[in-house]
Amino acid sequence: MVRFDPAGQAWCDRMDCWDCYRLMKIGEALCYRCLTDPGGRRLIEQGMETWAAFVLTQRAFPITWATQEALAQCRALGVEEPELSGEVKRLIEVQPLPP
Repeated sequence: MVRFDPAGQAWCDRMDCWDCYRLMKIGEALCYRCLTDPGGRRLIEQGMETWAAFVLTQRAFPITWATQEALAQCRALGVEEPELSGEVKRLIEVQPLPP
């Protein structure tokens, strides 16, 4: 299964792709604001293009870190986290093994 984020990037069902897709959906909810860590260091500059460049160039740990910071920013600003539970249900469906 392939999903397209708001920037038009296609993402597959692998966990690392799912994490990137999720971060982009959270970015969309935040209107792609500048994302900083608790120390004030910029993780992602403002704008959809910079968020897309970040998810396309970073490894798993920076994506996870940025996702946690983006979720914290959602809570601080009163922005609802995007509802992706329907997507998760499709991700964990597996076909039975043939006999």
